[in-house]
Amino acid sequence: MLEAEAKKVVVVLENLVTANDDDILEDVKELAHIARFDNQKIVSVRRSGPVIKSRKDGTDLPRIVKVTCVSETARNDMIRAVAKYADRGRVSPVYARPDRTYQQRQKLRQLHVDIEAKRAQGEDYWFID
Repeated sequence: MLEAEAKKVVVVLENLVTANDDDILEDVKELAHIARFDNQKIVSVRRSGPVIKSRKDGTDLPRIVKVTCVSETARNDMIRAVAKYADRGRVSPVYARPDRTYQQRQKLRQLHVDIEAKRAQGEDYWFID
């Protein structure tokens, strides 16, 4: 229950490339400024997850960045701002999504399995929005 409450204000940024991890807060604030999101609504920023090697050339892929916002509304606004930034025609490899609990991730995995089973039966109009 506490985990779910804490994750309500966290945004996960995927594919954010930084020069080094020392000034990651400044890099996230720069991205937020470019995406037209208020920097004052960002509480903290941290890297999360293991370092993953690329399958093609063996280089390190960027780890996910977890951004804590001041409220759930600010979290949703940041997700929309990053999505709009990518939709405005600029090349943005950065993706934003809400942080999910273990149960939410399990439910999403099961949903993907169910949809793939329906597609295998010929019902190809099923998709996740």
